[in-house]
Amino acid sequence: DGHIIDAHDGNYVLANGTWWYFAMGYGLCNDTGTVNGCNPACGYSAANTVGVWSSPDLSNDNWTKRAEVLRYSDRPNGTNCTYFRSHGAFSRSTGKWVVWVNAVNCPALNHYGPNGPNGAGYLAATADHPAGPWSYAGVVKTKTVDTRLGDMDIFVDGDGTGYAILTRCCGVAPKEDDRRMVVEKLSPDFLSVSTVLVVVVAETSHPRVFGHVQSPDVRPYAFAALPFCRLFL
Repeated sequence: DGHIIDAHDGNYVLANGTWWYFAMGYGLCNDTGTVNGCNPACGYSAANTVGVWSSPDLSNDNWTKRAEVLRYSDRPNGTNCTYFRSHGAFSRSTGKWVVWVNAVNCPALNHYGPNGPNGAGYLAATADHPAGPWSYAGVVKTKTVDTRLGDMDIFVDGDGTGYAILTRCCGVAPKEDDRRMVVEKLSPDFLSVSTVLVVVVAETSHPRVFGHVQSPDVRPYAFAALPFCRLFL
């Protein structure tokens, strides 16, 4: 109907001819760009929503909001949780759709050691279909603990194996590890981590991974930003 959709961050997944966008809803907000090009009051509050949108062709005027994941009124860890950077993926092993979301100020984040619950970690939800209904699936048990965990991305390889690229964040980890990217291999259900594979680069955030590994000559690529708004690699 010509309105701008309230959908930010997140990722797109193509499934059976339909594009699904797992995105954050920030509500009405006037970004004045007061801190590093961003207004801290915009897009980072307990009122954030996690929406699922669909489109047959990614075109303007062709998006429909299909579901809300972990609705504000139903959040299992209290309404003071702040959610951001949602990502969705399909697990071939379980036949379930999985959404990860960054979260801060949630009691469940005690898993992350002395820096929780005021630190940051990841919560998950599952569904049989992207349009829901979605159910809370608990805290994602990463191998990287005892540090704040920042932005992340989920990558599903051509063989269905899932990987997460995580940010050690933000001034809490040892100086040499601050804002390093950590790649971890996911369990088949995408709800926990089985192996830490590699530590990538320092002083970055907002990671994204692209590509499918189908032969030794075809590799995925990771992209990241410098740790300030609107300053990208």
